[in-house]
Amino acid sequence: MRTETVDIGKVERSYFTADDVMQLLGVGRRTAYGYIRRVRNEAVSKKKLPEDYPHGKIPKALMKQYYI
Repeated sequence: MRTETVDIGKVERSYFTADDVMQLLGVGRRTAYGYIRRVRNEAVSKKKLPEDYPHGKIPKALMKQYYI
């Protein structure tokens, strides 16, 4: 896992996109979407996210719990 800080842009959002995950974890687009899908599906099954939460995005707090 990377230990250096990566700037993901000046836009402050409450979620990560696949591009953000690619930069943060140093992985390809397909792997980034896989991480997002895995975290999202688990969070929905545990009722931490609503089922209609957009695909391809994951709240920063959830992603940080799992991978960062």
